[in-house]
Amino acid sequence: MPHHLPYPLHKMVARRVHARDSARLIAIALLYATVIPCVSGGDEASMIGSPLSESRTQTVASDEIACPYTAEPPPVLYLREVLERSVCRSPAYQKAWATVRSRAAEVGVSRSALLPSLIATLRDDGFDRATSTSTFSFYNTEQKFSQPLADINLQVPIYDFGEGLAKLRQARALLISADADRADSLLKVVLAATKSYYTLESAQEELDATVDADEAAKRTVEIVSSRMRFGAASAGDQLSAQVSALQADSQVDDARLRLSQAKGELASTIGVSPEAVGNLAGERDMAHIDRQQCDDDAPYSKLLALAMLENPSIKSARAQLTAAEQGVRAAVADGLPSISLIGEYQWLNQRYRGSNTFAFGAVPGDNIYHSLDVGIEIHVPIIDGGKRSNQIYEARASELERRADVAESERDVGVALWKDQAGMRSACCDKPGSLQQWIATSSMALDAARTRYKNGVADILDVLEAQRGLVAARRAQIDNLSACHTSAAALSADLGALGY
Repeated sequence: MPHHLPYPLHKMVARRVHARDSARLIAIALLYATVIPCVSGGDEASMIGSPLSESRTQTVASDEIACPYTAEPPPVLYLREVLERSVCRSPAYQKAWATVRSRAAEVGVSRSALLPSLIATLRDDGFDRATSTSTFSFYNTEQKFSQPLADINLQVPIYDFGEGLAKLRQARALLISADADRADSLLKVVLAATKSYYTLESAQEELDATVDADEAAKRTVEIVSSRMRFGAASAGDQLSAQVSALQADSQVDDARLRLSQAKGELASTIGVSPEAVGNLAGERDMAHIDRQQCDDDAPYSKLLALAMLENPSIKSARAQLTAAEQGVRAAVADGLPSISLIGEYQWLNQRYRGSNTFAFGAVPGDNIYHSLDVGIEIHVPIIDGGKRSNQIYEARASELERRADVAESERDVGVALWKDQAGMRSACCDKPGSLQQWIATSSMALDAARTRYKNGVADILDVLEAQRGLVAARRAQIDNLSACHTSAAALSADLGALGY
C-alpha cells in the first residue's frame, strides 16, 4: 500500500525559506527514517526485523575468536581439549568466521539503501583583487571576496517495486549461508581432529600389541632352543621361530613409525610441536558410544529427515537458493521506475570587502542567501541496450544452478548418512562381541599349541600360526574400535551435531 506524503510537504516544493527551516528538513529525514523507511512491497516492517535481528547481526559482525590455549598441552591429552585446540588453530574456521562478519556488514549496507541519506557539504572560497592606474586614481581599487557555503542534501526512498527489499533479503540469505558454512567448517575440523586423536591412540595400542607379539615370538624361540638341547626339535624349527621373531621386530619398527606419524599429524592439528604431544587419556571405550544408535528405534528414514533439517551444508545450499531467488526479484525490479523524496537546503554568504567596490557592481558587506527545495524524483529506465534483460536471464540461471546445488547436497548427505550409519552399526554394534571372542579363542589356541609343542605332539608351524592369529585378532579389535568412534562422530556430523 503506498504511503501519501504529509500535506505540508506539498506546499514546500521549490519554496525558498529562512534558515530556521533547516531544522524542519532534518525533522523530515528523521520522520521518514522511523515512519516510512521504504515502501517496497508491503511487508517491510516484518522483514527488517527478521530473520536475523539487529542485535544478532551486530554480534555476528563484531565477534572475534579468542583462543584460550596458548601454552603447551598438558602431559595427558583428553579428546575435548584436542578438539578445542584444533578449532582455535584452524585457518579454515577462522576464514569461515571472517566470511560471516563480511556478510553481516553486507546486510547493513543493503539495509542502508532503504533508509534516508543526509549529506552535508561545507565550502569556503574567495579571491583578492587590486587595480591601480597612474592617470585616474579614482579607479584604484582593492577588493576582497569570500563565499562560505553550507549545503544539506536529503534523499528518502519511497517506492522501488521491491528492489531494495529483495536486495536486503538476498544479503540476509547470504549471511545465513555463511553462518551455515561456518558450522559446516566447525564440524569438519572437529571430525578431522577426532580421527587424528583416535588414529594416534590406535597407533599406540598397535605398538603395544606388536611389542607383546615380539615378546611372544622370543618366548617361542626360547622354547624351541630348549627343546633342541634335548634333541626334541630340529634346526628347521629353530630357524622358523627365529624368522618369526625377526618379523615381529620389523613390525615393532613399523608400528613406531606409524605412531610417530600419527603424533605429528595430531600436533599439526592442535598447533603444537610433535615433541609436546604427550600421552592420550585412553578414552577408547565402548561406553562412550551412544547405545541407542544400536537399536531399531532410530531408522534411516528418521535420521535422514533430521539431517535434512539440521545438516549445515544443506542449510547453506538452501540459503544460497533463497539469495538467488531474491536476486531474480531485484533484477526484475531494477528495470522498473523508482520514486524518491529529495530535499536540499543551502546557506550562502557572499562577503565583499575593500575600497571602491561599486566600480565592479558589488555591494560591500555580507550578502546572505537561504534556500530550501523539496520535491519528488521519479527514475524511469527507458533504453539500456538489453542490459537489464540479460541481468534477469543471468539471475534466473543462477537460481537454477543453486536449485541443483540443493538437490546435490541433499543427495550427498543422504549417501554419507547411510554409509556412516552402516559403519557405526557394524563397528559399534555387530563386531565387538565377535572380535572379543576371536581374541579369547586365539589366546587359548596359542597356549594349547605351545603346550602340545612342548609335549611333542604339535609342529612349530602350529605355534607360529596360532601366534599370528592372536596378533591379527588384536589388530582387528584396535582398528574396529577406532572405526567405531570415527563413524559415530561422522554420523553426528551428518546430523549437524558435535558427537563428542
